[in-house]
Amino acid sequence: MKLIKKFETRRNKQGVKVRFGLYRCPKCEKTVKRMVSNGDRNKTCSHRCQPLKHGDNIKGKRTRLYQTWAGMKSRCFNPKNKKYKYYGGRDITIYEKWKSDYTVFREWALANGYKDNLTIDRIDNNGNYCKSNCRWATDTEQQRNTRRNHSVTYNGKTQCIAAWAEEYGINDGTLRSRLRLGWSIEKALTTPVKKRRK
Repeated sequence: MKLIKKFETRRNKQGVKVRFGLYRCPKCEKTVKRMVSNGDRNKTCSHRCQPLKHGDNIKGKRTRLYQTWAGMKSRCFNPKNKKYKYYGGRDITIYEKWKSDYTVFREWALANGYKDNLTIDRIDNNGNYCKSNCRWATDTEQQRNTRRNHSVTYNGKTQCIAAWAEEYGINDGTLRSRLRLGWSIEKALTTPVKKRRK
C-alpha cells in the first residue's frame, strides 16, 4: 500500500515502540491506519481486496468468468471435450497470453463489456480466440453468429438473415423465401409485403 503520512511512535501493549502510518489501498482507494512495518508489506487493506486467486472468489467458488476461460481452453485443447471437433479439431486456438494467464484474459474481459449474462463470441467463426476477434454477446447474438447461419452483405454491412429481417421489419421466413427465389438483397429487403385478402 502507499504510505500517505507517518504518525508519532507509540508503545504497544507489550511496551515495544511502534510507528503507525496512514496508507491508501490501491484496490479500493480507502485510507487505513496501519503499523508501518505491516503497511509497507501489505499490498491491500484487507483479504476482500486481495486479487482473485486464479478465478476463485472469496468464498472459494470459481467465478463465471473463470469458467468461461476454462471452457474456452477445454474446447480448444482437450480432445475429450464434446465440442473439441468444432474448435481444436478445426485448429481454433487461443491468444497465447490468454491461454497461459487467466488474469490477462480477465483484464481484457472487464475492460471490454463483460457481464454475467453475456458469453464470449468469436466474430469470425473461423478465427481464433483473440482480442481482435472476440466480443461479449447475448445468446441471441451468438445464435446469429454461427457457421450454419447464412450471412448477407448489403450497403457494406454484413449480418445474418434474421438480423436483416428484424432491422427492416419483415418476417424472417418471407426474406428467406425471397432470396431463394433469386431476389437481390436490396429488393428482398425493401419491397413491401402484400397484405393477404380476407
